[in-house]
Amino acid sequence: MKKIKIAYAGGRSLGVKTLQWLSGEKRFEVVAVCPVPYENDPEYHDDFMRIIQENEYRNCDIADLKNIEIDLGLSVNYHKIIKEDILCHCSMGFYNIHHSYNLRLRGRNITTHAILNTLDENVFYHGTSLHRMVPKLDAGPIVASSAVNIEECDTAYSLFNKADKAAYELIKEWLPRISEQCIFPYYPASEGIHMYRNADLPDRRIDSETMSSLEINTYVRAFDFPGKEPAFIEKSGKKKHLVCFVRDQYQHEIMVKGHIYFTD
Repeated sequence: MKKIKIAYAGGRSLGVKTLQWLSGEKRFEVVAVCPVPYENDPEYHDDFMRIIQENEYRNCDIADLKNIEIDLGLSVNYHKIIKEDILCHCSMGFYNIHHSYNLRLRGRNITTHAILNTLDENVFYHGTSLHRMVPKLDAGPIVASSAVNIEECDTAYSLFNKADKAAYELIKEWLPRISEQCIFPYYPASEGIHMYRNADLPDRRIDSETMSSLEINTYVRAFDFPGKEPAFIEKSGKKKHLVCFVRDQYQHEIMVKGHIYFTD
């Protein structure tokens, strides 16, 4: 069986897990790995480097891929937009994981927007998609998509982890089919699609006088993600950040409109 030459660009926990899986798949030959740099992914970069060194993979920048013979490309939580010349360089295409069911939510900070949107769209599901990459962000045809429920207790972090688990299963099931060119990609319906930029995130400030209990709870959950600034209320001119569970510096209980949160 001829091995498929695959280039891999990735970061975070799912990126590490996927690279570890690829290293054990006999049908693939990993010819290049482009890890997210340490400064952008300090928690998982060392794990990437360990796998690269153990398997003697070529560690390179994404721009270097055009000088390497590649059949297939895969991006999982990579931090840069991959340019058209690299996408076109892979004879079987370059594929990406994006956390949104059927690519309904596109762009940045998607898990936060998925929770915030429950307030006015009555959509209580999120998910993930494996799709072929094209020059336009998150606009390529979908190979497969999987949905996960947004529960009342979900934070941006817990929902992201749900989507990660679903994405890992998609990768294991569908990447071999892509390598055999046994797929039928599709474009989703155009209705209900949202494109978000970083600038589209709403203010994290909570006004406990004007916002309902439901709105406050939704905002706290939507901005609760380790390493990111949480939602906050202001007391005596100072921010009091709010999270749903005890962690790090957020250990002091505070009640806001009937809900108990933890603050710094």
